Amino acid sequence: MNKNKNKIIERVNLALKNIDQFSGYGAVYHSINGESAPLMGKALCRLCQGCVKHGNTETLCRHEATVAAYQAFVSGDAYYGKCWLGLHYLVMPVATSKGDILGAIEIGGLLPPGGFHFEQHNMMATLSAITNDNSLFNTLTTFQGVDETLNIDIENLKNFLIETIFSNGLLDAPLFETNKASWTQQMRLSSLVNRKGAFSVSQRRRSVLLLADKLILLLNTMNEEKLLKIVDEILTVSLGGSEEGVENLDLKSIKAYLLPVLSVISMNSLLEKEKWSKVMALYSRHVDEMANIDNVKELCFWFESLVLNLRSFKAAKRDLEGELLSDRLITFFYNSYSEHISIKRAAKHLGASQSSIMHKIRKETGRTFSQLLNGIRIKEAKRLLTFTTLPLNEISFRCGFSDQSYFTKVFVKYINLTPGEFRKLLKMDFD
Repeated sequence: MNKNKNKIIERVNLALKNIDQFSGYGAVYHSINGESAPLMGKALCRLCQGCVKHGNTETLCRHEATVAAYQAFVSGDAYYGKCWLGLHYLVMPVATSKGDILGAIEIGGLLPPGGFHFEQHNMMATLSAITNDNSLFNTLTTFQGVDETLNIDIENLKNFLIETIFSNGLLDAPLFETNKASWTQQMRLSSLVNRKGAFSVSQRRRSVLLLADKLILLLNTMNEEKLLKIVDEILTVSLGGSEEGVENLDLKSIKAYLLPVLSVISMNSLLEKEKWSKVMALYSRHVDEMANIDNVKELCFWFESLVLNLRSFKAAKRDLEGELLSDRLITFFYNSYSEHISIKRAAKHLGASQSSIMHKIRKETGRTFSQLLNGIRIKEAKRLLTFTTLPLNEISFRCGFSDQSYFTKVFVKYINLTPGEFRKLLKMDFD
């Protein structure tokens, strides 16, 4: 047990170091029950360090971080919120492959535009109610000179935090992605079911079959957004419209409407010249799986997963006949580097899962998603610095960076020179 615990601590320390070096922010790790002291990155802001070290406030920090870790795990996304003192933070859980949450990694001390001046009075009052320690009050004043964090930077930081947690083996990516998909589907279906009126039996049967035909067509076009919309419509019609909530619907009735959809999918496989024995075996397996499900939410997610797995199977067949996933991703980057690019957007474009992209890219290239993207952006920035007289802020914008300071930070990381120094060096060479 101690050996496993030490391995987790090693990975946590590596993650904190990566966050220090590559994000411009610091992070802290809290164990779930406070059984070990918090671990802090060197770049963690002074106020957060003071709160974590202070006897009266450490418990508050840990409690909020660990509660946020549970919420992040259930929803399958980094949790963004406001701490007990009024600063904003991002939290990701650290968990075993079985889903047991061990702790939380938090990037704290974030200030949205106007945040400090708006919250300063409340922060002072909150601290006064907890402690009379002047060191925390003095540290609070340092935030007057701290740069505020734009929303797009917070989104980039969130994606970086998720990728760091996955790449350091602190969370099972497929499990986390499954949680996100299930949570997202629950939110969508709850809205749709309550908004739709009740269907008659004949309307439901006819609508389900028509939607099944649309589903087959979209499986072949590989458009995930439209495909999920059809899946939602099939489930909404199968649920029948109700004000009772998804949990209270008739499970047996829903299965009866989904069964013809499974038949249509199987018939399409036969038309695509799949072996009859293989198609029938899969159909029987799917029917048995559906029969063993005793929860409406689980059934809905099972059906969505079945459709997306079929889509992934078709994408995999295409990959076998074409180029590597990393080659396709790099082509996408070259065509879109000036825009905001997230792993989610790239996954939709390539017809692959987010976890598949992260793992395959590192395996095929030895680099992460962010490293590949920034490498291409810096390559274009070098070209513009060399062959144009564009100002640095325009080059930053054209290369897809959210602001010039972040562009400079990334450029220095790759080139060991600022963009201005790089351009000046080129001019000296020409002279």
